Amino acid sequence: MEEQWGVGNAKEKKAFDTVKMGDETLELIFGDHPHLRQDNTVYARTEEGGIYGFDGHRLPIKIEIEEENYLKSSGLSGDQVRKKCSIKVFCDGIQILDETHRSYEHGYRIAHQFIIDMEMHWSWFPKKVDEEIGKIVGYREQLCKIKRVIIEQACLILETLDGKPFKKFLWEDEDDCEEKESTVKVEITSPHITWYPKY
Repeated sequence: MEEQWGVGNAKEKKAFDTVKMGDETLELIFGDHPHLRQDNTVYARTEEGGIYGFDGHRLPIKIEIEEENYLKSSGLSGDQVRKKCSIKVFCDGIQILDETHRSYEHGYRIAHQFIIDMEMHWSWFPKKVDEEIGKIVGYREQLCKIKRVIIEQACLILETLDGKPFKKFLWEDEDDCEEKESTVKVEITSPHITWYPKY
């Protein structure tokens, strides 16, 4: 039996995703057959209709780290030139993290750990965030829904299901408990969020 390779009759299929190659946006499709001598059936389609076997980065990452100095003015301790470092992470050209620290070494660690922590969210973040709006998650033992996603900060705005203020959290004393709001901003990677697949 003759082995079959290539996209086959699938070249007009609807794309399941897109990816950047330089300034060009490619559509990703599943072909009828794998690439030559590979099990991979993902193909890239150009705007002009060209089809190529795809074994590239689905979500190419770019990290920008820049150290700089700034003047801190203080009437108590005096003025001083200090250091800071900005850390930005981009995914397929979309900014997904904006942090600061004091040096590039720590900045790189922040970016690297963030990318690792986001592993379970790449199926929807940053391109399909609308699919997550309204989903139910747990936050510190309370059920909430996702009201909004702030892509450039990789944060969620969570809202209580009934729209009433959050209840007192388990570790809070009644005396120390400030008045709660009905929404809270949290990082997508927060360990205090429980993701429920069934919702």
